[in-house]
Amino acid sequence: MEKRRKLYPVLWLMIFISALAWSGIHPHDYFTWFLEVVPALVALTVIALTRKSFELTLLPTG
Repeated sequence: MEKRRKLYPVLWLMIFISALAWSGIHPHDYFTWFLEVVPALVALTVIALTRKSFELTLLPTG
């Protein structure tokens, strides 16, 4: 269980980066794409900086 708990942040970060890269492939306008991505990057930064103070929890599996 502890190994899985350590794997979740890495998995979510990979999903986030994949979605970010996918959305950046040939956008209609790169400036608009950048403006749309900035809030997600700010949120990621805030979560990363406060991960020890406000730890995300796992859902109980039964």
